[in-house]
Amino acid sequence: MHAAHAKVELALPAGKTRAVCKLDPLAVPAARNLEMLRAVLLQFTLSGAILNRNSIELAKGIVEVLLWSAEHARDAAAASSAVECEVANEWICPCCSSPVPANFDLCWNCEHEKK
Repeated sequence: MHAAHAKVELALPAGKTRAVCKLDPLAVPAARNLEMLRAVLLQFTLSGAILNRNSIELAKGIVEVLLWSAEHARDAAAASSAVECEVANEWICPCCSSPVPANFDLCWNCEHEKK
């Protein structure tokens, strides 16, 4: 297989569902190849990132695909819900009526103290 070609093959543990995506930069523009790769990853509910996505020619670098495990997804969801909780707990300054994040003891706008 030529270095500029890539073949992505994913199989679920059951072995019955399978997807193959052959990326050929000579036949399809690079941006479309990346979108096809993302679609295959999403088909298997795999979250990840594509690094060096602008690497079209071999001289520019190699495209890397990072896959995040379910543990990473749980950690990200927990962090996201913690941030949402913090936003929900913001307080309104009685002096200037500005919304202030929950972790601030002083108003960011007028420096009025939280009561």
